[in-house]
Amino acid sequence: MTAAWPPWMPPDGARPQLVPAGEWWDAIRAPILDAPAIARCLPDGTTAIRHEGWFTSIWLVPLGAARGWQLPAEVELVTLGQVVVPAPDTAPPHPAAGPPPVWWTAPPTAPITDSAALRRALDELDTASRHGRSRRAR
Repeated sequence: MTAAWPPWMPPDGARPQLVPAGEWWDAIRAPILDAPAIARCLPDGTTAIRHEGWFTSIWLVPLGAARGWQLPAEVELVTLGQVVVPAPDTAPPHPAAGPPPVWWTAPPTAPITDSAALRRALDELDTASRHGRSRRAR
């Protein structure tokens, strides 16, 4: 890919890198089991970082955009600490190959998530949880 990636993004073909949250973006971390319900509410093309070893998905949001949000109990705002960021050409694994530890769920043409859309998705997740409806993918 010939895109000009942001300076925090590892180059194509590189190993994942630790990038500090709260410097370029903040991150919203959710359990992998909640990720499909969240993703269904987001615009097409929205991507997340999937961490297989930690069983989490992470959406990057503009700095400060999510501060003050009321998040579902299992969802976390990350403003300090490190996030493992894969290279943009790190695709989901082939089922027979076994998963890499971290990858983008879709090509990261716009790696920063629309914070308003993500907030709506998290509000839906929280409402479903509070009303006893399953949040998990069926």
